[in-house]
Amino acid sequence: MSLLKFLTKQQRTEGIDVCLYLKGITEETGDLNRLIRCYEYNQYLQMPVQASANPKLSTITLTKPVDSYTPVLNLAAATNLIIPRAILYFYNNAAKQIQYMITLHDVFISSTRQYLKTDKNLCDTFTLGFDKIKWEYKSSSTGWDLSGKKPL
Repeated sequence: MSLLKFLTKQQRTEGIDVCLYLKGITEETGDLNRLIRCYEYNQYLQMPVQASANPKLSTITLTKPVDSYTPVLNLAAATNLIIPRAILYFYNNAAKQIQYMITLHDVFISSTRQYLKTDKNLCDTFTLGFDKIKWEYKSSSTGWDLSGKKPL
């Protein structure tokens, strides 16, 4: 069953669900339980003041509950594991479709942090570095090659 079909069948409320696929760590299936479910996402792009300078893309920071993937992500960070591909799926619950996707290549986990929130929930925040990124919103897409310093 595809991810989209699985997500569409779920009884979900409004908002966006973020699911992460990491090649070699999670399975690329339609089952959300086999992907990493995140509830916070952060990334920025900054253009330097000089017109000839290259844009600066930040790493991607994600937050999720502490779960069975936490030790695996910690080990990947500690051993500097290079993950060939990662895909972030942003599922729009109201529209019942994948609204946005980010595909990363040559991914590494540059940091992990576990902490207890004030609501007494254990959280796991981790940061993904990468060599290439592709953004896709429904029918449009674009990307950037960091090492080649050019659009994809």
